[in-house]
Amino acid sequence: MRIYLIRHTTPDIGKGLCYGQSDVGLAENFEKEKDEILAKMHDTPDLQVVYTSPLHRCIRLAGVLNGRQVVVDERLLEVSFGEWELKKWDDIDPQALDTWMADFVEQRPPGGESLRMLYLRVGEHIEQLLLEPFDSVAVVTHAGVIRCFWAHIAGIPLKDLFNIDVDYGDVFVVQAAAGKVGASIRKMQA
Repeated sequence: MRIYLIRHTTPDIGKGLCYGQSDVGLAENFEKEKDEILAKMHDTPDLQVVYTSPLHRCIRLAGVLNGRQVVVDERLLEVSFGEWELKKWDDIDPQALDTWMADFVEQRPPGGESLRMLYLRVGEHIEQLLLEPFDSVAVVTHAGVIRCFWAHIAGIPLKDLFNIDVDYGDVFVVQAAAGKVGASIRKMQA
């Protein structure tokens, strides 16, 4: 099975805002970014399923891919920042932010999720996906979710996930075989 991991396009939100699971709109350049994503996937076989986060910034992109079916999956949501959602990072209590930053793998923002919680729910999606008889699927989602795919696939420690660069509109392809994710993951270029 080939799994195409696609990060949504640029959201319409000011810089420096914490927006994990907030359902923000898309920037005016959506069409241009969408075309760039489709160019990267120009020789991709028809997708049997396109899985997507329920947020608008993912659903809109999922709808233009060449998939036979679009499936919304809550497990593909970005990490929840709880009470920090839509706050400027500079306006978050520095002591609370420092505590979280010191151990973001296990610490949760107030009312939010830890990175480990995100990793576990993404892992559930991956394990279920690997049981499906598909040849080619896409997952339209968020940077945190894609980094958790990397951790699951390549055994990267969660504390090192932010070393993985995942830009808006990036497409990665994962090769899975015999119900297991292989070590093959690469970034697609146009």
